Amino acid sequence: MTAIARETGTKRDAVKQTLTVAKSDTASAAVSSGQATFTQALLLAEFDGDADAVTELTECIAEGYGDDELTHTAARLRQDAERREARTQVRADLIEAGRRVVGEDDDYESLDRLTDAADDVTDYQERNALDPEQHVECAGAAWHVREWGTPEPVQVCTTPDAHHARYPSFRQAIQVGGTAGAEPSEEDRAAEAEERKAARRVLVANNKAWDAADQVRREWIVGLLQRKNAPKDAARFLAVALTRHATTRYASGMVTARGLLGIETTGVGGRHALPVGRGTPHEGAAPVSRGRVLRVREHREP
Repeated sequence: MTAIARETGTKRDAVKQTLTVAKSDTASAAVSSGQATFTQALLLAEFDGDADAVTELTECIAEGYGDDELTHTAARLRQDAERREARTQVRADLIEAGRRVVGEDDDYESLDRLTDAADDVTDYQERNALDPEQHVECAGAAWHVREWGTPEPVQVCTTPDAHHARYPSFRQAIQVGGTAGAEPSEEDRAAEAEERKAARRVLVANNKAWDAADQVRREWIVGLLQRKNAPKDAARFLAVALTRHATTRYASGMVTARGLLGIETTGVGGRHALPVGRGTPHEGAAPVSRGRVLRVREHREP
């Protein structure tokens, strides 16, 4: 690779990317046919071997997705791939422990949407969610592995009709067919089950999209902070953030200014002062201030 770069006068990274696309039949065919740009072909090559991911990316490209949209799609697909093995292992551990495990095609309800309080109990403070430790005795006790964030087992109930809706108004709002107060028919129950499945699919898709957006946004912020020249009006942005919104300086959270600036954490709890001055990775106070402000904005992102 280095020899090719030297011989052709091309940057090594460009040579590496070209070879990556050339090794993928799907990516090279997409470029040759004009169906994808070189940048898009790089994404196809990255997921070579994952048929579902390649199909989704190909459909997105055909629909005219821009690079920003494809970046988010690729981030979600990477997270799916990274978590797939972990989810498989959690499922295997649950089955080995004798737990009943349900999947996306099964009908179940979250314990926090169910209660054993009677429907005539109208005070929501008394309509407590089902307790996981007590619910293990229920015939519908089962577990599923969360599909976004950190893969972890979550107890659910496959017989929600054996309990009461924790939020009756919500259940009434999604009721399908039948008459309010009447015993639901088998058709009504089946329709409600399909409603629950559809709602879960939307919930999973939205949370996966959120996770991907978090990653893409933070990578963008890191790139912004590493630029040699600050964006236009950066000084005005800092002035407003540190005066009109003065609490910005003191807010805390999981996202740190050090992490965004790429500075190694030192001291107990990483609370040593950020290095500022000549010879430091971020010479001058402005980049550090920008890092602090963006860290707080990122932490407060809804």
